[in-house]
Amino acid sequence: MAPPTAKAEQTEAEYLADQSRAAQAAMRAALGDLQKGLAKGLNPLRWTKDHPWLTLGAIAIGGFATSAAVVPSREEQELRKLRRLHEAMRPPAPAAAESHPSNGNAAGKSTGGLGRLLLRELIGLVRPIMAAILSEALGARSTPPPPAPPAGGAAAPPPPPR
Repeated sequence: MAPPTAKAEQTEAEYLADQSRAAQAAMRAALGDLQKGLAKGLNPLRWTKDHPWLTLGAIAIGGFATSAAVVPSREEQELRKLRRLHEAMRPPAPAAAESHPSNGNAAGKSTGGLGRLLLRELIGLVRPIMAAILSEALGARSTPPPPAPPAGGAAAPPPPPR
């Protein structure tokens, strides 16, 4: 067996420190080799020299994929235009939503049940009928009476139809 050398006389702390420095140096060397290998392998100029057609195909596929992802289709462009037109035609929303039962903001008011709903609908149906009856009655009063027949006995022409 070989006699112990000067390194054998180190303390455990010194030995661990030396091992740590050696491991760090080995990791730096491995990282440097990896970077050199990647730079050599990922060099597009070298790929183009070695495999020109494969490089051209890869670039074409990459360009197509990029344009498909970035540029919207014609349908998407038209939908965006329609959406802008729709928003331009839509009236602006009110600043504060009104409290009305029809829009879901009853604000604690009860609607009164089925009887009140039916009464409201009945009034809504009768209102135009009553308006027509009243306008006809008022229209009959406001029209002047037909002129009296002439004294000569000749009959007057009939009034024009309404």
